[in-house]
Amino acid sequence: LHDIRATPANQSSSATAAAGSLKNWSMDENGNRTDNNNNGNQESASSSERSSLKSVNICPPFAESVLPNGVKVIVPQHPSKSGNRNATLPAGQNNSGQLLLDCWPNYLERLLPSSGMNANGNLAALMRDDSNSFSRMHLAYESLSAAGKGLASKCPAPIPYSMPAEGVGLPFEHTLTFDSEFESGNLLRAVQKGDASYDLFLRSDLHTAGHTQWFYFAIANTHPPELVRLSEQGVSVPPVRVRFNIINFTKPDSLFNIGMRPVVYSCVDASTKGIGWVRAGSDISYYSNSFQRNNNAGEGVANYFTLTFTLEFQNPKDTVLIAYSYPYTFEDYKCHLQQLLDKPGASGIIRQTKLCRTIGGEDCDLLVITNFRDKEGKDRIGPFTMAAAESSSGGDSGFGGNGSSNNNGGFGMGGNSNGFNNSSIGGNNLGSQNSSSKISGGNMNRRESSIRGKQPLKPALFLSGRVHPGETPASWMMKGILDFLTSDCSQAKLLRQVFVIFVVPILNPDGVIYGNNRCSLAGVDLNRQWKLP
Repeated sequence: LHDIRATPANQSSSATAAAGSLKNWSMDENGNRTDNNNNGNQESASSSERSSLKSVNICPPFAESVLPNGVKVIVPQHPSKSGNRNATLPAGQNNSGQLLLDCWPNYLERLLPSSGMNANGNLAALMRDDSNSFSRMHLAYESLSAAGKGLASKCPAPIPYSMPAEGVGLPFEHTLTFDSEFESGNLLRAVQKGDASYDLFLRSDLHTAGHTQWFYFAIANTHPPELVRLSEQGVSVPPVRVRFNIINFTKPDSLFNIGMRPVVYSCVDASTKGIGWVRAGSDISYYSNSFQRNNNAGEGVANYFTLTFTLEFQNPKDTVLIAYSYPYTFEDYKCHLQQLLDKPGASGIIRQTKLCRTIGGEDCDLLVITNFRDKEGKDRIGPFTMAAAESSSGGDSGFGGNGSSNNNGGFGMGGNSNGFNNSSIGGNNLGSQNSSSKISGGNMNRRESSIRGKQPLKPALFLSGRVHPGETPASWMMKGILDFLTSDCSQAKLLRQVFVIFVVPILNPDGVIYGNNRCSLAGVDLNRQWKLP
């Protein structure tokens, strides 16, 4: 956990101080921090140490729009849209998008006992309400394309119910505004069914009819106009409570029933208090609803499942982000990688190359970490780029194969004549040896290398993450791994000296960018597409 929480060396000094102040403490059952260096005094995990993050360049946390009827509404302004974040900001400079990444929780959370519907006996009433409350409903939002990139799915999105375009019953006096057309965003539709109640539909993975689990969207216009006007006059206004029902989950059970809560990010709180992503929500429950499924894509076969939760919004004129778990986008990864590559002497530790280009036109990175400064051991590294691998095996090489001319070839990891899927990582020959493979360069195995009087190649380690885009904790773990492996600590130096470490931080960039939960743009689960096994 210490390495995963580590703050990058070139992050702002205030963020470093905030992270450093959280090293020696624990949490009680109520989520409060106990400082082990301060005689047991308790304080909230989102208190003064986070406020030190607020002195950055922040774009307005909202935008305004005028409806055709002349009514002015507040619309969401996602930081990645408003901040113009890129991975090459000068040292010390920051903006809204970067703050979104910097303000990730650097403390250990516990699953707290849920005080949701199952505990207070209201679940049956809630299910009856879900199936019978169709007397008044109006469409509040519909996404036009995934990630706002103009890409539509080839498969019609299955939905639990449909409604007339003009809605049903009288219109509501006040409606939230939604947005999910940003990187990793996922929300297909929002239907308002009460003054403070919304049914939400998640988008299936692109080009599939299932895999609805990951959600990430922004909302604004939380407070009615009269409360906004009072707030502008300096009057303290009460918070607004809204209930959300995500009604097209397919998994039969969820951690939301044993204490997990959605994560929430207030752009106003981030810019004024330095508070980033936090767990939030009350009256949380996950249950089988009354809507019959019309396909068996993904998990489950009979009914859809509903996740219901209530959120409380404190700030008028705010954009609030809501997600299944702490997001980690492809842009976040590129920003972090650039920080690693910009460190002094980084070229002697880490090299960036390309594994392949995705269907969506994105580079799938292959990072190579080892001691490139060791002149005596440079011949033991072996090929670590596609060009070098092809050159060392006569042009018949690639990733995954056994090096023969009648297949995709083999990348000589760990000094073997076979590739990933038919061979070894670290010098152990797990696959069958192909007698027709060429013995040269990086494909020379250890025994043959010693016969020719050369040192054997270093053993190799292979790490990969985010084959399933919705599993964002994998990227936070990978971030910690990369920070550790490229650090100056003695253990990392030893690993770099002994091994060549190959890392694919995001194996499914397209799925991450477009907000998929499990699949790539090919419409398949990449973790079920390996040649062997």
